[in-house]
Amino acid sequence: MENQKLIDMFDRSSMETIRIHVSKWRSVDYIDVRIWIRSDPLDSSAGTPTKKGIRISADLLPKLILALEKARAALDPEKGNALRSS
Repeated sequence: MENQKLIDMFDRSSMETIRIHVSKWRSVDYIDVRIWIRSDPLDSSAGTPTKKGIRISADLLPKLILALEKARAALDPEKGNALRSS
């Protein structure tokens, strides 16, 4: 990896954090969204990345955003698109 920059992170649980990084490898920009396991429950910046996550080239970001917006709309009861449990 040529360089990596942390963009954002948020807690998934008391021991897991979701981190979003951008990086460059062989002159290609990538976005990485990954679950990290905390090595210290009191320090969200300390941890180890897991295999759970995705790494995509930046040119796919608009497609990913569109897909996530569709998922959000499918869960939005205001729009009548909420998933229903059987």
